[in-house]
Amino acid sequence: MAQGRGKSSLSALILLCCMLLHCCDMAYATTYTVGDQYGWKFFITNWTEGKSFKAGDILVFNYSPLNHNVVVVDANGYKNCNAAGGKVYNSGHDSITLPKGQSYYISSFTDQCQYGSMKMAVYATQTSLKDMAQGRGNSALSVLVLLFFTFVLNCDMANAITYKVGDAGGWRYNVDNWPQGKSFKTGDILVFNYNPLFHDVVAVDEAGYNNCSVQNGKVYRSGHDSITLPQGQSYFICSLPGHCKASMKIAVNAA
Repeated sequence: MAQGRGKSSLSALILLCCMLLHCCDMAYATTYTVGDQYGWKFFITNWTEGKSFKAGDILVFNYSPLNHNVVVVDANGYKNCNAAGGKVYNSGHDSITLPKGQSYYISSFTDQCQYGSMKMAVYATQTSLKDMAQGRGNSALSVLVLLFFTFVLNCDMANAITYKVGDAGGWRYNVDNWPQGKSFKTGDILVFNYNPLFHDVVAVDEAGYNNCSVQNGKVYRSGHDSITLPQGQSYFICSLPGHCKASMKIAVNAA
């Protein structure tokens, strides 16, 4: 009996795509120390010139919280040095992730924005495919390779079918024709149900299958064995005397 190939593949695909997008944002993000070695200081307005900011990049504001702060404001707040309604940071080591579009930052300490030009405007664009191709971010390639293999693995798992060998009759005599009409894939699972007092399952090679020989075969005897199919031909027999000769064996080809 088979249980729905591809039933969960859509969910796996959506989940992996979300992971891919999230991790790509992380991989391609650049961390900027505002003001470089001098930190968040007076006359910082022009520090952004010549830099290409992307959504997801991180701005680090280093300063003495006794003397300064950082306030995220709108365009009017930036122009008029007005911190009303702005989001205030005052740790002295603030890390702020850039959203897409224009962002504005000022110090709300008296006269620092208006007369000391302690303010800056930053425009962040969306990370592009070109940025990804050029490897913006040191861990980009590693993240993409990891996610690719994770995606492939999860797709295989999502699309696998579980088959009960012999269906309701289980692993039994004259089961050799059971695989006929079925399309097995690599990663599908065969479940062998039987009484371990009377039977077992042995994975053998072609010669072992044809001659009912278990030499060098892998033996299963739990009574409820789950075996994942590798690509290509697989052979299974029962090793108890006379059982294989009674057609208690199957050959399965997985594409």
